[in-house]
Amino acid sequence: MGRKRQPPTVEASHKSRHGHTDALGVRSGDRIYLDAEDEVIHRAWMPQTQTSRNILYGAMRRALPASCVHAGERLVSFKQSGERVTVLFASGRMERGDLLICADGAGSTVRSQLLPGTSPAYAGSVA
Repeated sequence: MGRKRQPPTVEASHKSRHGHTDALGVRSGDRIYLDAEDEVIHRAWMPQTQTSRNILYGAMRRALPASCVHAGERLVSFKQSGERVTVLFASGRMERGDLLICADGAGSTVRSQLLPGTSPAYAGSVA
């Protein structure tokens, strides 16, 4: 069996100008499911690459012109009009572009605007 990875992450990397490298994360083979007492209840061979927000964010930031990245700004709202999107930041600044990529965390403004009344439900933490 060949090496399998996280298909959406790898596909996005391949479509970028910078392509995919093995620096995308750490390879693992097994997926292990534990019960509440930390006993293994299921183990499956499922090779993939474990990655992190930091690795993905760094790769995307290096691939984009500095003028496209608005780190430190808080997104207040966005509107799409045809093929363009306009964003409003808490500072009062507005930007327009062809694509909006947000990394605004668990309290995502984008999620609340696209899916009003929903919020993420976490069952706990995993590593």
